Amino acid sequence: MAEDLPFDDNEFDLAVLINTLEFLDDPLKALREAGRVAKRKVFICVMNSLSWRCIIDRLQGLISEDLSRHIIPYHIWGLKSYVRKAYGPIPVAWRSEGRGAFGTFLGLSATMEYTVRADNLLLKISMGKKEQPVGGGLTTSRMFPK
Repeated sequence: MAEDLPFDDNEFDLAVLINTLEFLDDPLKALREAGRVAKRKVFICVMNSLSWRCIIDRLQGLISEDLSRHIIPYHIWGLKSYVRKAYGPIPVAWRSEGRGAFGTFLGLSATMEYTVRADNLLLKISMGKKEQPVGGGLTTSRMFPK
């Protein structure tokens, strides 16, 4: 589930969504999750709604039961808008396969910028087994007398 990834914050340098957003009910939630698990960048590749290939596929999907009937393609301005909603004003770079904003596929790279970044630190010592309670046997009535 792209909307609920089973990974820690900042676990990966790069999160990649290739032809994923087109099939999701909540693409914004998936983008936020990708940004949560990525330290440096999120790369997104989607079908371009402005390409001839996508337009032809969508028209064919109206006539027959085709996979293209169920996808939601994006154009670069819509994709950039989703990225801004998910991550705020961060640096993005994009390319299209082919003719500018009209190529079949769009690729967008979003560079993550954090004011606070989670750092996963490993515990290097073993706690071992204690035979006494951590509080030294003190009960709450002995710790906080009335």
